[in-house]
Amino acid sequence: MLGPSPGSANIDLKLREFGVYGYLSKDTATAEELVSCVRRVAAGGVYFDLDDRSAVQEKSGVVAPDLKMLSRRQVDVLLCIAEGLSSKQIGLKLGTSVKTVESHRTNLMERLNIFDVASLVKFAITSRLIKLEYDPMV
Repeated sequence: MLGPSPGSANIDLKLREFGVYGYLSKDTATAEELVSCVRRVAAGGVYFDLDDRSAVQEKSGVVAPDLKMLSRRQVDVLLCIAEGLSSKQIGLKLGTSVKTVESHRTNLMERLNIFDVASLVKFAITSRLIKLEYDPMV
């Protein structure tokens, strides 16, 4: 999708809800960026040329984290972290020890190059592992 410069750095989440996996600003995108975007999306990835981490990673050549980088168990732990569970609660839920949960947590953080819980939750949301539930009445 080629569009005007977005006003919000969180527009990528809104666009993803509509099935958009690539976005470039028609005001600032170069031909090289367009080709890069098309190739990334055609390969199953995402490309959002916005003022956020994904745009910085794309332009710097750093590959954005992908769920394919994680084992099934690491994904399970990530889901539990995104639900706000402690390591002890995750261990009980998954039937494993706290030490094993901590090991999975450390390994998934290293693989994704994400080292704080808030960023892990953001990754889970942008990867569509979890869906935000917003109730304006609450």
